[in-house]
Amino acid sequence: MEQNGYGGMQEQDIRQEQNKGTAWTLGIPDDKLPVPIPKPVNVPRKINQGRYKPYEDNSWKQIDVDRNAKVFKYRDMSVYEPIRAVAERYNLDSRTLEAIAYVESSGRPWIENNLGYKGLFQFADRTGADYGLTPEDAFDPYKASDAAARFMIDNANHIRRVIGRYPTQPELYLAHQQGMGNAAKLLKYPDQSARKLLQHPGKPNVNGYLSNFPKDIAIEMGYIKTDKDPIPDLTARQFAEMWEKKFNRLYYTGGW
Repeated sequence: MEQNGYGGMQEQDIRQEQNKGTAWTLGIPDDKLPVPIPKPVNVPRKINQGRYKPYEDNSWKQIDVDRNAKVFKYRDMSVYEPIRAVAERYNLDSRTLEAIAYVESSGRPWIENNLGYKGLFQFADRTGADYGLTPEDAFDPYKASDAAARFMIDNANHIRRVIGRYPTQPELYLAHQQGMGNAAKLLKYPDQSARKLLQHPGKPNVNGYLSNFPKDIAIEMGYIKTDKDPIPDLTARQFAEMWEKKFNRLYYTGGW
């Protein structure tokens, strides 16, 4: 079997590691398992030293004046620091949180997208409030990382209740992106239309499938030929596998 470039690991090795579930990733005791939960495999990582400390470059200067006061004190801090501190606090796998942060914001705690999602982990105001974040707190990488860790634990527990197992690391990202309810539906009904599963009832123009469609990965996997092609109607399994591929690229090789 060919290697896929994820730290020299083969696709089969990656799936075997992820199929252990994330009980060990989350540090959650599971009295139903007959043996102790294994710790994560120490996979070699390739760090892009040019992006290792993103707060040392000049990109922070491009933010608007109102946002400047909120993030100024964080610009010289490596994004790893708050994530790793939180991972240690909750006994989590920091690589999972790091990969989620990079997919969401490229490690930039000051950004806000045009839909109002904010900060390192791109929290919506409503979701952030559930974890004690004010809209301004979402730009604080320490507070946002703490909220993201607790959100990840809740997502894992919810998905386990729905499908009978802990989610894999890419599935944890899917839950962060789509919400635990939508992620659970995608995993429970893998052969159904992802577009229909993610359609918001009563809001035909609000669709988590369309707004979160990774065209670069879809091209790579042969679902479309160019980014100008219309978005195809994929199954829930195919949609989840695209995000698995994108997440694994960061999780196993580093993305900073």
